[in-house]
Amino acid sequence: AAAPSPAMPRARAPALAVLVACACLQAAFAARLTSGGGLAAALAARRPYGWGGFGNAAALWDDKPLVASATVHQGGLAGAVVARLRRDGVARIRGVGPAANWAAVRAVIFAGQYMASDLDGSVLAFTPSKVEDRSGRNDGGATVAMQLEVRIMTRTIIRRSTDICVDEQTKVGRVALLMSRQLRQTDAVTVAGDGMHPVSNILKATILAQSDLATPDGAEGPKLALLPKLSGYANSDGEMVTRIVLTCVRASE
Repeated sequence: AAAPSPAMPRARAPALAVLVACACLQAAFAARLTSGGGLAAALAARRPYGWGGFGNAAALWDDKPLVASATVHQGGLAGAVVARLRRDGVARIRGVGPAANWAAVRAVIFAGQYMASDLDGSVLAFTPSKVEDRSGRNDGGATVAMQLEVRIMTRTIIRRSTDICVDEQTKVGRVALLMSRQLRQTDAVTVAGDGMHPVSNILKATILAQSDLATPDGAEGPKLALLPKLSGYANSDGEMVTRIVLTCVRASE
């Protein structure tokens, strides 16, 4: 075998220099975020049910929505969500199909766990919406995708709440009607789903419920936010399983 060329170690030097420079930039950016109170200071002026965040900072990453899929590494996606929140105060995740939607919601939950020590009594919440996605299309067409807009939200005491359970057979329209009716009377609606299809249906129902809450004169209704968490329960066989619980509240900008 040929002996290694003496120039090979020097060839890696530029790449190493780039990595070191990136690490220094990230460290400096992190120090900037944590100086002056960090998250706590950035969230000090929040309103009840209001979004919190950092505002815009220098772009160290691109601004394209994060992509969720059936095979995405949920922990890695959660880490990307945290990075976006620390940079901009908002992270957007886009996916197509129930499996992608389920993975996106789980990633938000994991991101909240990663940031637990920084949130200072706040929580992560998101608003779902349907958007046209033209990425990966060469025919000029668009795919309808679900987008989750994730932000930091004030944790406020919920005085009254109604619980709804969703399974694969539950109609999306019925869930939306129940949600909008209850949100006219209570502070929140807690909707639970076990599996990707129920969770995806809850996201769709939330979008419909927001439309149902529009005022009679046609003005847009309040923006609805979902606060996600994992919850364990015993099924009919006595086995402990985990499901996603989404608490739906009104959110003001």
